[in-house]
Amino acid sequence: MKKQIFIIFLIIFNLFKVEKAYSFDDMDAAYSKFIMFVNENISSRNGSHNLCLYGSDDIVSYFLSLKDGKFINLDQEFARYKDCKLIYVAKNKEKYVKTFIDNFNSSGAVTISIFESYIGKGGAIFIGVGRRNFELSVDSNILEKNLTKIDSSVKEFMVRD
Repeated sequence: MKKQIFIIFLIIFNLFKVEKAYSFDDMDAAYSKFIMFVNENISSRNGSHNLCLYGSDDIVSYFLSLKDGKFINLDQEFARYKDCKLIYVAKNKEKYVKTFIDNFNSSGAVTISIFESYIGKGGAIFIGVGRRNFELSVDSNILEKNLTKIDSSVKEFMVRD
């Protein structure tokens, strides 16, 4: 079983052309690369290209450790959420989603997170780990309202209900 999981993650890393080798235990790097992949392959109604981070967890720490990382850290510049195309919401913000999610959604930004209750709390995209790859659950109403266009390379990760 561990060997199968390792092979799956090798396929994921090759898919995203990861230049540095990561162990399959380094899920934070894998999630970060996948979030960047999603950001590169969607468009939102506000026309922005910025990937934004809100909160702190190991995935945010990984993003911030990247030397060439061009991200907006909303913990430091919250008012800039209107400049975001994709906003990653960290796990430590799970209890507080209802206090900010409407602002993010009305700005035209697409929100994404890894905690399971995210969609039910008003988030647009939840990333989970499926049997073979990452899987995306989406709130299609939010995506339609924000006129989000999703490239077919991202759609293949979407879970159908």
